[in-house]
Amino acid sequence: MLNIYSLTKENNININYKSSVKSGSVRVILVTRDDNVIDLFKDSQEGNISIPVYGNAIIKCVGNNFTGNIKIDIFLMNK
Repeated sequence: MLNIYSLTKENNININYKSSVKSGSVRVILVTRDDNVIDLFKDSQEGNISIPVYGNAIIKCVGNNFTGNIKIDIFLMNK
């Protein structure tokens, strides 16, 4: 679990990701302060996504017998 905070104002974050699944499955989600769940990616993928964040947001990896690698880079993009 990874906490992301943007307490003073809404900001966009840019998330670059790359995942490689050897076995099982994995889903990476972002949970907003309003408890909205946003799918970032599933299983083996590479890409990026831009999301507005205000307050506390949490990134979670949910796996089912997952083995492999996940790389996530998070950049703050000020408005």
